[in-house]
Amino acid sequence: MPTTDGNSQQASLKYFNNFLLFTEDLLRYHKQMTFEFDKVHSELANNMISNRYTLTILPRGHLKTTFLNCYALWKPNMRLLWFQALLICQ
Repeated sequence: MPTTDGNSQQASLKYFNNFLLFTEDLLRYHKQMTFEFDKVHSELANNMISNRYTLTILPRGHLKTTFLNCYALWKPNMRLLWFQALLICQ
């Protein structure tokens, strides 16, 4: 009969309640992330969690798609729709 470790239960609850911590640790583990999240990342995470529909416009390299993929892992029963747009200004 398998036993559960109290530390693993505390860790899973910690991640269950904190999307930003889940994302940060996931990226550190899989992508060897060497930078710290900024205010824009916490705003992006809060926007994704608190709104049913959201539109995010940020420059390339600000982890928009990565955050969305992490959100799909964090809340696996959610439906997500995302698309990319290219704006050309002359």
